[in-house]
Amino acid sequence: MSQLTASELIRTSVADLGFDPDYVDFSSTEVIAEAVRRAASLRSPLSRAALKRAVLEPLLPLLQQAGDLPDQVHDVIDELLGLGDLVERSIERDGTDRKFILLGMPRFVVLGEGTIAIVGCRPDAMPMLNEELASWIDFVGSGRFVSQFASHTDDIGSVLRSEGLVELQLRSWVGLPAPADADDYLNGMRQRVQSGLRAHGVQITEVFDPSTPSTYYRGRWRSPRPSDGGLTLGRRPQAYGSDLWSLAAFQDGSPVRLTDLPTDADSYRGCDEAWRIMAAMDASSGSAQSIVLSDHINGRVVLSLFSPPPSWVQRTMAHLASPLPRVGRALLSYSLPVAVIDEVVRTLETTMWVTCEDTRKAKSK
Repeated sequence: MSQLTASELIRTSVADLGFDPDYVDFSSTEVIAEAVRRAASLRSPLSRAALKRAVLEPLLPLLQQAGDLPDQVHDVIDELLGLGDLVERSIERDGTDRKFILLGMPRFVVLGEGTIAIVGCRPDAMPMLNEELASWIDFVGSGRFVSQFASHTDDIGSVLRSEGLVELQLRSWVGLPAPADADDYLNGMRQRVQSGLRAHGVQITEVFDPSTPSTYYRGRWRSPRPSDGGLTLGRRPQAYGSDLWSLAAFQDGSPVRLTDLPTDADSYRGCDEAWRIMAAMDASSGSAQSIVLSDHINGRVVLSLFSPPPSWVQRTMAHLASPLPRVGRALLSYSLPVAVIDEVVRTLETTMWVTCEDTRKAKSK
C-alpha cells in the first residue's frame, strides 16, 4: 500500500474521467464538464447547489488554490443545462415545489458535414457508448462530438441508435424562438405580469439595472431602490434551491405584481427568458447589447459575447463554433469559420436584438 500525493490524486481523477493528465487538468472546461456529468449521473435528482458541492468537495482539499474553479463549475452546469445533457425540473417534495437537476435522455443530433453532437447522460456513471465507440468522441468545451471521419462509417446514426441513443432533429435541439420586435416582446411580457400574481410581501433581493453598461454583466445587478418602478427583472430567494428568476411590476421600490420565469417551461429555462428580456430592455432603450467580431488564425473569426447566451445561442455555437479563452473584457469568446458568420450574427440579431461591431482588418466579401 502506498500513499498518493495530492497531485497524484488529481492526475488519477483526470485519467478516471477519460482524459490524459499529461495534457489537461481541472482548469479545463472539458474535464470539469465530464466531472459534472459524472456527479449528476451518480446522484441525480439533486439541486444545483448540491451538484456543485458534489464536484467541488473532493477537489478543493487537493488544490493549493481553488482559483476560478467554483465559478467555472457553476458556468459549466449552466452550459450542460443549455446543451441538454442535464435538465432542471420542479419536483414536489414535502408539499413544496423544488427545482432539481435530472439527466437528459441519451440522444444524438446530426449537425451536418459528418459531425454529430452527443447529448444526455446515463445513470450510475454508465458510459454513453461502449469502449470502442467511446474512442470516437471528441470533447470540445462542454460538448461531446463524433465525426464521420473518426468513426470510419458512413452510417453513424445506425450505430448510435443501436447503443440506445435517440436521434433529435437539429431544429428541435437548437429551439430558436420566433423572431420578434423587442418592444413587442416586452409588451407581451408586461401583459403576463399584469395578469400574474399579486406580489404583496414578496421579497426580490436583486434587480437588473438596464442603465448600466452591457459590457459587464455582473455589474448590472443591484439591490432594489425606493425609486424603482415599472417593468423590472429580478431574482427572489426560495426556501430550497437557487433564487428564482422573476419579472415584476415595481412601484416605489417594491413589486406589486409578478410572474416567475420561465413562462414557457416546456421550451426554455428561467435564465433563457431572463437573458432575452435583458436584451429586449437594452434594445428598447436604444442601448442594444453588442457582439464583436475580430480576426483569428487560419482564416477563422473570433466572436465575443458580453452577456450570457440563452440555450439556443449555446446550441448554435456548439455546432458552428469552438470555445476560446475570453478575449479582452468579453464574457465568452468563440472561434468560427468565416462561412457561418452571417448565420450566427443573423441568429443573434433576430432573437437577441444585438448590434455587431466588426473589427476585422480584412472582411470577407
